[in-house]
This record gives sequence, structure tokens and C-alpha cells, in this order.
Amino acid sequence: MQIRRRNQSLSLIRAVYCPTLGRCRSVTLATVPADLQQVPLALWERLTEPERDQLEAICARNRQADVGRRRAAHAEGLPEILRQVAAWYRSHPHVPDLAVLAEQSRNEWSDVLAAMCEAGVGRTRRRRGG
Repeated sequence: MQIRRRNQSLSLIRAVYCPTLGRCRSVTLATVPADLQQVPLALWERLTEPERDQLEAICARNRQADVGRRRAAHAEGLPEILRQVAAWYRSHPHVPDLAVLAEQSRNEWSDVLAAMCEAGVGRTRRRRGG
């Protein structure tokens, strides 16, 4: 199967032998979005096994790229989220039910700080030498 990218879509083209012409002709099976992450069932049933593998590889790459984009978006939005969380905690002083949430938040924040250090953008403590 040949896959042609046209703007934001992919054309799935199969070469089919035509006895009247004595050669193959191109048949467009479907046109799907270029960022397709899962093959629709109706299309899946029409594809041969090698075609399925070919299209599934594209879907897997798209899913992986989407994970990267979402992680980047979360990281870029983190400062604003932290400001909102701080404001929320300040508006709920001395509520005992928040202790569990606060503990979970501290543990996750420690993981974020460790990841920042691993990425080379975190701060390390400088302890005074005696």
C-alpha cells in the first residue's frame, strides 16, 4: 500500500491489477487524518495484514508524538497550575481533610524536583561546611 500525505491527511492507495488494462491501477482505499492514532474498525477490516501493519506503525508514531506534546504542554502550564494550587490551599486554612492530599502533593512535588535535577535544571542544596 502506498501512503501519500496531502496537507493534514493521508491517502491510502492500493495497486490493483486490471485485466482490461493489462496493468495495475491505483485505488484509493481511504483518506484519514495525518494525526490518526487508531485505525477505524471499518477501514481495519478492508486492509490486508501488511497494510494493517503499515498503518498501525503510523498510528503508533502519532500516539508517541502526542504523548510528548502533552507532556510539554503540562510542563509549560505547571507554573500557573502551582499558583492556582497555592491560592486554593490558602483559601482552605486548617481543614483536617486536606492532610492526605497535602502529603500526596508533597510526595509528587519531590518527584518533580528530582526530575528537574536529573534534567540539569534543578537546584541542589549547598550545605555549609563546618
